[in-house]
Amino acid sequence: MAARPKGYGMSREIEDRMRAKYSIDEEAEVASWINARTGRQLSGQGQDAFRDFLLDGTVLCDLINSFNLPGISCKPNSTAGIKLQAMKNMKESENIEMFLKAAEKMGMKRLDMFQTVNIRDNSNMSQVLSTLFALGSVAQAKNVGGAMIGTKYAKKNEREFDEDTQRAGRNVIGLQMGTNQVASQRGMTGYGQGRQIIHKTD
Repeated sequence: MAARPKGYGMSREIEDRMRAKYSIDEEAEVASWINARTGRQLSGQGQDAFRDFLLDGTVLCDLINSFNLPGISCKPNSTAGIKLQAMKNMKESENIEMFLKAAEKMGMKRLDMFQTVNIRDNSNMSQVLSTLFALGSVAQAKNVGGAMIGTKYAKKNEREFDEDTQRAGRNVIGLQMGTNQVASQRGMTGYGQGRQIIHKTD
């Protein structure tokens, strides 16, 4: 369940749209991937169940740690035995934030990542799924072994040209600059003049 009461008016409409974007198929793919890498099993199905699965941040930290990348680790705080809810919420948020920092250190862009509040308030779980798919792509680019999801990023294909080749390329006129080989304004009415319509009569 969400940590705050459901909104009204426009905020409720936005929340409903966010929920409509959530994909059960993507959730199943991500949950299967997490299970293959960490052994952690999602119980239930749907946005609320997935949110509860990730809420304390330990699953996310286990996922990052499963990549075994040097210098990148996530050591979650334990929330066991904490009776004060506010303290528990704070520790859970810290764990999620540690995951986000580790993902950024791996090379993920901040724009591709969810915010802690998206899980805490159950406000945009489709963004959480997108982040996890992007994380899979970054892990593949780092040559991490094992189960993977996401599209593998293309590698740079840098080319070096000698001075003669570069000089020859400067003499080629790109099509964006125009060409005199195809249709032109030649023989047409000049700019600003009235259109001449002539009817031929036999």
